[in-house]
Amino acid sequence: MAKHGFIREAIVLPDNDILLGVAELFESVDDLKEEYRSLSYYKLSEIRMSFYPIDADEFGEEVSYE
Repeated sequence: MAKHGFIREAIVLPDNDILLGVAELFESVDDLKEEYRSLSYYKLSEIRMSFYPIDADEFGEEVSYE
């Protein structure tokens, strides 16, 4: 499941991994109520990301492949 958010906090762990505190974005304005304003924490070493050129076509972003 894809999630979007802003990194608000970064904590270096004893094993030199980094714990990221992320303020997640919601699609509905109703989701911005007070009880949803929190940080979710993720270990940097466990985050997996990928990019496919079709993503740019689908979301209308201009991307240079040079």
